[in-house]
Amino acid sequence: MNLPKWREALTKADLLPEFQDVLDGFEYGFPQGIPQHKCKGFWHFTPPNHASALLARDKIEASIQKEVAAKRMFGPYTHEEVHKRFPFFRSNPLGAVINGDRLLRPINDLSFPRDNPIVPS
Repeated sequence: MNLPKWREALTKADLLPEFQDVLDGFEYGFPQGIPQHKCKGFWHFTPPNHASALLARDKIEASIQKEVAAKRMFGPYTHEEVHKRFPFFRSNPLGAVINGDRLLRPINDLSFPRDNPIVPS
């Protein structure tokens, strides 16, 4: 992504500041529609991974390293590194399933925790 070229094109087309959010999204990430929330008294919520992920840890770590090497994923980051950028952050536990082709696939449990009014999911 060549942000200076995008900025130049939007400026030439007289589309700034109306489309500044596009440049900001490319640079910092686009909003995903996830509301801001906190867990009272905590600066992060990072639950442990599911047992299925723990049993397949080596394969999941290899999968993540492959994604990082291909620049489709970034990290890993410590809690402290993430906290410098975000006042509150959360992660979801990983799990693992076997696909129809009998290959292991890591999953991100976006619904965790279920039925906990203190921690929105």
